Amino acid sequence: MGYFLAVVTGRLEFHKRAINLTACEHGMINGLQIVIPSSRLPWLLDNQIDSFESIKTPQTLLMLITIAMRFAREGREGKPIGTSFILSSPEDVAPYTWQFILNPCAGYPENIRNIFPQ
Repeated sequence: MGYFLAVVTGRLEFHKRAINLTACEHGMINGLQIVIPSSRLPWLLDNQIDSFESIKTPQTLLMLITIAMRFAREGREGKPIGTSFILSSPEDVAPYTWQFILNPCAGYPENIRNIFPQ
């Protein structure tokens, strides 16, 4: 995940070598690797990087990935689930999305809440 975030935020070049140091909890270096991110991220193609670089807040992408990994590991209420995440502005995705379950706090009129045809 670190390589991915470093590449899409422009901190690491996709096809260039980088040194990766790891440390244990006491702060002592316990690993050193020379890596090329493209070899660690074979699923990430050159033409996809530009679309990731347009993300203005990498923290949002990191949080989205963290949530997706948690869903993958834990599911919902202990059961596996499938889900999609869309990272975009609300205006861009609004024409393609709708709320599947009515929000009980929204105060919908009865004709919208009624499940029977009228």
